[in-house]
Amino acid sequence: MFDSLLKMSGLGEASPLFYRPILNLSVICRMLERLVVRWFVTYLDTNCLLPSTQSGFRRGYSTETVTIRILSDLLFAADRDDTTLLVLLDLSTAFDTVGRGILLHRLQVTFGVDNSALAWFRSYLAGLRQQVCCGGKCSAL
Repeated sequence: MFDSLLKMSGLGEASPLFYRPILNLSVICRMLERLVVRWFVTYLDTNCLLPSTQSGFRRGYSTETVTIRILSDLLFAADRDDTTLLVLLDLSTAFDTVGRGILLHRLQVTFGVDNSALAWFRSYLAGLRQQVCCGGKCSAL
């Protein structure tokens, strides 16, 4: 059973494209997902596979951490009279647009996930579909 939640306030409520589906998983599925996330994050940390500047989805890092780092870099550059440029990208919905094939390829090539672990991710993503319906309008599958 799917419920839905507005992705970001201010997008409007008229289009189903602006909603994020919420899958009501069984307790067993949630526990399995948490175990996989814990294993995968430990694997990434142990093998130093995440950039040191990545703050999202990491224990001990936050928006505060990245803000302090950026401010520090800007102040350091200003002290040296360097010209600085700050470009900000909003990647809050980036995961919604990544193709499963691309994701599996990146897991294998970039992060070295293979054999049974890659097969598990492939199996988990296989046939996974989502659709949001609101007020008689439905998003594409």
